[in-house]
Amino acid sequence: GATFIVTPGFDEEIVRFCISNDVLIVPGCVTPSEITRAHKLGLEVVKFFPANVYGGIAGCSALHGPFSLMKFIPNGGISLSNLSSYTGKPFIHAIGGGWLCSGKDMQNGHYENIKKAAIQSVDTLLDLKAENVQTAEESLYENMISANPTGIPPLTHISTINIKRAIYH
Repeated sequence: GATFIVTPGFDEEIVRFCISNDVLIVPGCVTPSEITRAHKLGLEVVKFFPANVYGGIAGCSALHGPFSLMKFIPNGGISLSNLSSYTGKPFIHAIGGGWLCSGKDMQNGHYENIKKAAIQSVDTLLDLKAENVQTAEESLYENMISANPTGIPPLTHISTINIKRAIYH
């Protein structure tokens, strides 16, 4: 079974199910009402999705005021061009987005694009120059390919209406 679940929206039934079954849950919450409901259920981290539609870092910052104990995982509309605006904020728990590993690149085996995006992201997030990444990345890709001899890319997104199988990435 799943050890954690990240959902695009707030579904109280899924949240309560996960809490009662000791599964970490990070629901999508963008309104004060949703964040309040999540907080009342004991959650401290929520997904802020889609971030670009709800104000990006400015939206997270504004919500941090009244919800100072809540941390956000912004996702949606984040790219290398705006990634640095999300770094170093005490209310940002993590940052997610499709810029890092696009489904198209995975499907077409364009691992160099994924590696380049990962290196650029590390450079941006840490304000450091990533070195000696090539060997580790090549090893990762070799392991992925040897573990998946069919060449069919692994699933990266599964969604279902069955609460016992609800997974979102």
